[in-house]
Amino acid sequence: MENEYRYGKKVTAVGTVVNIILSVIKLIIGFLSGSLALIADGFHSLSDLASDIVVFVGLSFAEKPDDSSHHFGHGKFETFAAFLVGAMLALAGIVIGKDSVQLLIRVYNGEQLHSPGVIALIAALTSILFKEVLFRYTKTAGEKIKSPSIIANAWHHRSDAFSSIGTSLGISGAIFIGGKWAILDPLAGVIVGLILVKEAFSIMRENLAQLLDASIGSQSIEDIYTIIKSVEECGEPHNLRTRRVGKRVVISLHIRVDDNLTVKHAHDISSKIENKLKDKFGHDSIVMVHVEPMSGKTLQNY
Repeated sequence: MENEYRYGKKVTAVGTVVNIILSVIKLIIGFLSGSLALIADGFHSLSDLASDIVVFVGLSFAEKPDDSSHHFGHGKFETFAAFLVGAMLALAGIVIGKDSVQLLIRVYNGEQLHSPGVIALIAALTSILFKEVLFRYTKTAGEKIKSPSIIANAWHHRSDAFSSIGTSLGISGAIFIGGKWAILDPLAGVIVGLILVKEAFSIMRENLAQLLDASIGSQSIEDIYTIIKSVEECGEPHNLRTRRVGKRVVISLHIRVDDNLTVKHAHDISSKIENKLKDKFGHDSIVMVHVEPMSGKTLQNY
């Protein structure tokens, strides 16, 4: 568990370094070339630093072991961090979309976009490459350790890549085509903004459900019942409750066994169920099995 959190923080630290470097490069070149689009893109990269900090802090809290005040661990700190990253991603999408619409209106009213120079285009294209690589690296790492905050942060990295795509289109139009085709920049910005908001709300909805103790999903519930029914001498599973605490799955259920069994035998059956469920959902899962007696004849009919 601790190794996974350390790995997650290492991945986040890599993203932080890349964001700092890209922000500095885009802002310097943006100011030198007079590219307003690249300057805005540079500040967008800076906003990713806030996302990295939120994830890093969330992982730092989440890696703490169970204690007297958090019996199920601190995993929800990471879930809350993922929700915040989703909110920040939504804000980035809204801002990009709003700025793009305003620029569309200005272009429609006859305003000519400034031609910033090829160096600004190179900077924007370089940003796309690095942020897309960073997105894939971070998303793969997040899926590997099943970290919602790291996966959410990966999408924040891709939002910067999308922003740079819009910037590149606008700069390219201004340099190579000019005239009315400069409208490509704000048009791309509106589309990118909508994509980001859609992805952000998906991230927020998923993590808010976990914060509100939603169940782990119908397919997983079916898997649990299948596993329980595969254990001999176990009958009528009921009162099944599930939720997530960060990456950990919490499962609580009741089973019925022959009332003539010894306490040890009944305990062995519940332990077998617990081990099978942990094999399925992870050995750090929390499984609580309550045993109830049932007449042997009734159990046979189950």
